Amino acid sequence: MSKPLVLIIEDFEDARTLYADYLRHVGLDVVATDNAVDGIHKARTKQPDIIVMDAGLPGMSGWDATEALKSDPATACICVIMLTGHVFLDAEQRAAASGVNVFLRKPCLPNDLHSEIMAALGEGPPTGKMRRPARAIERT
Repeated sequence: MSKPLVLIIEDFEDARTLYADYLRHVGLDVVATDNAVDGIHKARTKQPDIIVMDAGLPGMSGWDATEALKSDPATACICVIMLTGHVFLDAEQRAAASGVNVFLRKPCLPNDLHSEIMAALGEGPPTGKMRRPARAIERT
């Protein structure tokens, strides 16, 4: 049986390394990148089970990247966990509008992120965070 694959899209190297190392330590496969354009490419080619996406990325934001992923049939069903330091009141609503499945605020301990990932995979108890089914966003 293969391990779940997590794609981390995070521009801050220390955070990217911390989360990737921890998730590998607890038995997940991880691929990581520092920008949304490469992240979208990796999502299409690697087909991860979960994407952990920062909102504030250089070039293309995590919100825009999520919209692109959710509008592509090849990646629409991948669960996106937005992990961000954005604390503005509308950040969670903006995440939901872009198709994010789970919204987490930084700082987030690596074991808490792991719990969220396992819950999203259906292998852990629900956490009570914003949670939407992993599916494409509807466009009208």
